[in-house]
Amino acid sequence: MKAKVLITGVSGQDGKLLSEFLLEKDYEIYGLVRRIADRKFTKEGVNVIEGDIRDTSLIESIVAKYKFDEIYHLASISDVAYSFEHPAEVYDVNINGTLNLLNAIRKTNIASFYFAGTSEMFGKPTTKPQTEDYPMEPVSPYGVSKLAGYWSSNLYRQAYNLPIYCGILYNHESKYRPENFVTTKIIKGVKRYIKTGVKFSLGNIMALKDWGYAPEYVRGMYEMVHNAPTPSDYILATNEQHSVKEFLDEVVKLAGIDRMYVDESLYDVTTNFPVVTFEKSLYRPNEADNYMGEYYKAFKDFGWKPTIRFKELVRKLYEEIEV
Repeated sequence: MKAKVLITGVSGQDGKLLSEFLLEKDYEIYGLVRRIADRKFTKEGVNVIEGDIRDTSLIESIVAKYKFDEIYHLASISDVAYSFEHPAEVYDVNINGTLNLLNAIRKTNIASFYFAGTSEMFGKPTTKPQTEDYPMEPVSPYGVSKLAGYWSSNLYRQAYNLPIYCGILYNHESKYRPENFVTTKIIKGVKRYIKTGVKFSLGNIMALKDWGYAPEYVRGMYEMVHNAPTPSDYILATNEQHSVKEFLDEVVKLAGIDRMYVDESLYDVTTNFPVVTFEKSLYRPNEADNYMGEYYKAFKDFGWKPTIRFKELVRKLYEEIEV
């Protein structure tokens, strides 16, 4: 009999990649999608369930009916800028949605549960690298909401002895990232400039991030649930740090553009046209920065480590992301 898995947020980047990964392992896959936003989502091999993660009775009935062997809770509103504009909605979806699932598995007590945490829970780290024990002081409504889900998952693991795993994933990118993520915005912006000569705008290019390749991180989620010695919390990261400016420079180089920074713009030396302008209005309120994660615990406990490093990551994304 095939193992049954529920993936919430199956239409997002990690959900798509995880469903592809688990299909190769012959899982019976169920994916929860929002009725309005993603009702047209289809993927061969995925049984789509339309519903709202905030609907308590729906979530409890789904978990009780299908008796999943594993649940990967990836659904959330993850746009940091959006979370400042709509904090109540973000708290409702990210916190109450998580609680609904935790209560559902507590009542059935059958599924291994994976909670998708984020480096944004650390806020503004003052030292690096960050480990699982580093103080968590989020600086955005998104970070606060994910931290509430993270601590709730830890609480239910301890109080009810449930097999709950929390992945603290640093920035991980793929062709499935939407354009509100800076990596995709840069690559599509540069490619559009080549085609049309039209510039685009960025905010704080000095922000420091730890970027990895998303398919490797999805594999890490699976290996965590299956191979960690006990349910616990694990950072998946590269233990490297690069600025948005470094990412931009690599993309411009791959595009064959001879660049020059002048005032608040990056210019194409050949045409003397601006490729990118840098706008203060695009800076995040209370910008989070200085991210660099230590993945040693994951490597020690179940052998996970990243193999795609920064320059190869940028090259792969540049090849895979289309305008």
